[in-house]
Amino acid sequence: MMMMMMLQLHLLLLLLLQLLLLLLMIMVVMMMMLLLLLLMMIMMMMMMMLELMMMMMMMMMMMMMMMMMMMMMMMMMMMIMIMIMTMTTTTIIMITFRINVLFPCYCVGFTSQSVPRV
Repeated sequence: MMMMMMLQLHLLLLLLLQLLLLLLMIMVVMMMMLLLLLLMMIMMMMMMMLELMMMMMMMMMMMMMMMMMMMMMMMMMMMIMIMIMTMTTTTIIMITFRINVLFPCYCVGFTSQSVPRV
């Protein structure tokens, strides 16, 4: 009697587990379907937007392109300016270093050599 009860409980538990697994599987499938639907919706929206853009005057597109080109040019100019600035600063620093540090050393060397001769 007790064994029968135990077996029944076991079977019930197994059934419950199976049901839970089934539910989980269904949930996963549903989630996947929802995701697919969402993706489809987004794609549709994108297509609609593209169509609208195409339907709109090409002038707008041209303006956008021009703006983008201008922005790119500005960025390039800025980059070049920064590069030139850095290069000039480094060169100036090098020249000043040479004039202020190395040239006096040469002078001191020459004077120290020429002092005993006088």
